[in-house]
Amino acid sequence: MFSPSALCAHALGIFPLNQAGNGPGVFTRAEDYLVNTLTSSARPGEAWDIWATGLGPVQGDEAAQPLPGPLGYNVEVWVGEQRAQVIYAGRSGCCAGIDQIRFIVPEGVSGCYVPVRVLVEGVPSNSVTISIDRESSACSEPGLLTRQQLQEVQQGGRLRVGAITLARSETAVTVPGFGQFVLKTDIGSATFLQYTYDQLIRSGSLVQYAESGGCYVYTFRTTRNEPPSLGELDPIRPTLLDAGPVINVRGPVGNKQLQPQGGQRGIYSAELGGGGTPPFGGGLPDYLEPGEYRVDNGGGGADVGPFQVTATLGPWIQWTNQDQLSQIPLTQPLHVTWTGGTAQDWVMITGSSSNGDAGAAFICGVPASRGSYTVPTSVLAALPPSGSIGGSPQGSLGVITVRPPISFTAAGLDQAWLTFSRAQMKSVSYTR
Repeated sequence: MFSPSALCAHALGIFPLNQAGNGPGVFTRAEDYLVNTLTSSARPGEAWDIWATGLGPVQGDEAAQPLPGPLGYNVEVWVGEQRAQVIYAGRSGCCAGIDQIRFIVPEGVSGCYVPVRVLVEGVPSNSVTISIDRESSACSEPGLLTRQQLQEVQQGGRLRVGAITLARSETAVTVPGFGQFVLKTDIGSATFLQYTYDQLIRSGSLVQYAESGGCYVYTFRTTRNEPPSLGELDPIRPTLLDAGPVINVRGPVGNKQLQPQGGQRGIYSAELGGGGTPPFGGGLPDYLEPGEYRVDNGGGGADVGPFQVTATLGPWIQWTNQDQLSQIPLTQPLHVTWTGGTAQDWVMITGSSSNGDAGAAFICGVPASRGSYTVPTSVLAALPPSGSIGGSPQGSLGVITVRPPISFTAAGLDQAWLTFSRAQMKSVSYTR
């Protein structure tokens, strides 16, 4: 027995290199069909093609042969925060049902993971990323990837990375009968991974560390109260590197240890503080307080030698209009404001909405120095209206402060960094 379903005239899906609906997209240069990767970047002013499906119906029988030609729909291409000039949007001549959108790479955008999204008659596509660099075929991402490293991996090497994150999450929730309270948790995590060239150019996991402006949107299915991270959605599985039995964290409040996840050395984590449920209590004392922190791995492991990195955690930025945002219309721009931060801090505005087990989320990144950001309706359009569980909405909105990465070195690693982050989250309801 079949249930009725709605048919959409436009539901563009951009092809990603990892075939998972997100991560680096399938782009080719118009003049020679060069495929865009981290080592074959686009340059501003060049014409590139987006490969996708679902642009819209055509006149004729595609089952008989491809039907190339422009379709005449209103198509917008957004590269980072810039709207690109669209030259062609229609079926390709290569294959039935395959769409080709040719655009000019705009000025003022660069990076290894620049978000790209398309609107067709106002309907948003999935988001993917493109590599853009004005000076070189290989891109670069400050504190994350260098051109030389990428070129060496392309020539048959491996990229070995270590990422340590000390993160605070503060979530304001309203529980019927109890009012509003804040759930606070301090988490430490560390991953040590080795990528082959093929894995690296297709992986979407490093997108979350890149400081590329613009918004990235993705869909998900989950039974949890929060959306999965981009790393969880990435099908690429690099090799884990043994960095030792534990990762030690020393801070103003005391000493902690990150333990291997599931007994696997290479992925480490621990709850450092918080975790209680106000007003009922429980949990641990808050851990990530301002002051100096030192992280090390003792004598090291089989793959990663000993390291030690020291950093000072200062005051966080403050989300200033948090209390004014609870019912969020999906048809109006969403304005978010904050104060504080340094010139090097990065702010991620995140939101998600689900109805049942299906939902969508967005991430928009900007320098903290801006003090505000307006999420456009073209991004919000990808979210479904929020459902409700037990009287609580299935929607969230947050402002995440990301401190600039502190690089460190260790035998067995090509690139390694420590970052601090703080997420101020709240439950909201997205409405149409």
